[in-house]
Amino acid sequence: MPKQLPDPDLYLRESSDFILNSHLGRCALHSQGMPGFAVFLRDLVEIIHRLVQSCHLPEFTDHGLSHLGSLVGRISEWTCVSYGSQESRPLCDLLDPSTSEGEGAAVLLMATLFHDMGMLSQRPDDLNPNNMNDLPQGPEDVPAWVRRTHVPRLEGLLNRLLRGSCHNTVLQHPLFRSALRVAQAHTQWPWQWDSSMSELEQSLAAVLAMVDLLDEDSNRCDTRTLLHHRQGNLENFGHWIRHSLTHDRIVIQNGVIRVNMVRPPGTNGQLSSVFAAIRNQIRLSLLYCEPLGYLQVGQIETRFCPPEGLPEEES
Repeated sequence: MPKQLPDPDLYLRESSDFILNSHLGRCALHSQGMPGFAVFLRDLVEIIHRLVQSCHLPEFTDHGLSHLGSLVGRISEWTCVSYGSQESRPLCDLLDPSTSEGEGAAVLLMATLFHDMGMLSQRPDDLNPNNMNDLPQGPEDVPAWVRRTHVPRLEGLLNRLLRGSCHNTVLQHPLFRSALRVAQAHTQWPWQWDSSMSELEQSLAAVLAMVDLLDEDSNRCDTRTLLHHRQGNLENFGHWIRHSLTHDRIVIQNGVIRVNMVRPPGTNGQLSSVFAAIRNQIRLSLLYCEPLGYLQVGQIETRFCPPEGLPEEES
């Protein structure tokens, strides 16, 4: 009897189940604002999975379903203590369609799935023609170009993938347009955001930007890939190294960001400046706290647990 072949879509189904069954996913699926929303989400996850399979830039850290699942899980596990209260509550409860924020969960889930799709595609024709001057000058420029243009290419990429499909009408839906604005804001600081964004959109953009900055654990670092693909530029190497110096998932529990750092074997206190840089990287997420105030998330603080032999803080 012939052996059964492995299922190439098993990871797709597992990722889809995880995302849609998460706290954020279940809140989003209560949305009544977009017809066929559940089918659209399932098809969107499959589109992202196919993009990952056709992506040929292995020197990048993960931007596919593993990264997206990590962000969805981090949003779902985020608990906060609202101002004037000692009671902890999930962030997703503040986004539930039954609350005054209406479709916040649906917009945030779509934006999270959208935000890095440009990192999985290298099509210059997805750029607005006015931005074509940013094309790379040679093969060594491709990774930098992909990273630099992954947000400007997002709208063109989604239009190309969805136009002519059963989800063609989604492209002009207000919730889709709102999610696109939130996704496009994730690489900007709050003072750079488009003034046309609503307060809810700004708060959702802050949530997405924060959890994206916190996805720093070593699950995104594949040392073997790094060693076999040395053509990456300094920015690529910086991402790999940074991810290798933290372990455990960095989540926000009761308003606290707890970061456990790990020192690679054979290194010593000379890495103090590196760990100081990691602390600064994580603290950058606090710059998004002000727009979070719209959701009454409450105060957020960071706590760092350094590896053995290093002090709590360095000058």
